Amino acid sequence: MKHYRTYRLGRDFSPDAPELRKELEDKPAIEEFHFPWAGYDTLQYSTCVRIGYTDQFLYVRFDAYAPTLRARRTEPKSDVFRDDCLEVFLMPPGCRYWAWEINALGTLLDYQAYTQEGKEIEFEYPWKSTAQYTVQYYSQEKTLVLELALPWHDFERTEPPLPGTQWRISLNRIILNEEEKPSYGSWSSFPKEKVSFHQPEYFGILEFV
Repeated sequence: MKHYRTYRLGRDFSPDAPELRKELEDKPAIEEFHFPWAGYDTLQYSTCVRIGYTDQFLYVRFDAYAPTLRARRTEPKSDVFRDDCLEVFLMPPGCRYWAWEINALGTLLDYQAYTQEGKEIEFEYPWKSTAQYTVQYYSQEKTLVLELALPWHDFERTEPPLPGTQWRISLNRIILNEEEKPSYGSWSSFPKEKVSFHQPEYFGILEFV
């Protein structure tokens, strides 16, 4: 199972602050994205993620190499997973996880998902996050950058987890080819038998330091 240690940052930042980028550059990078499902693995572009936290926010930054972008959906809560898309799933101890799916246009699909052994996952789409985020495409570098600031109160908390606490996390990417057929990449080690990011038992570990 994948394991990432996230470190406390010096202070709070807006998601697009240059100072935040500098702070996160010193933090460990996640670059091992896998494309486990045959037929959904034709485009395997590099992806880098860094994570840090403060008393107010959990920060997640994606740097995704993208020579082309294909995204059409602009309505909030729409099917952004049918576009070029970046995703964060976070699961504190318990049977519920929170999800942010953001396409290349900056359109957000946010929701909660409830899991119970032996039952189908139940999705609560009316839930609305108060996260701050920015999406920018740097054409010269051919890089899509997503910067997320997730407030702890999204998780019904008033402060960050204590050092040593472990959550579960899945970091995912969807890349469309010219025919808009998707390739599915993830940091999590999903089995090859089932094509789905929604398998929380295979999410990686996020440890707070």
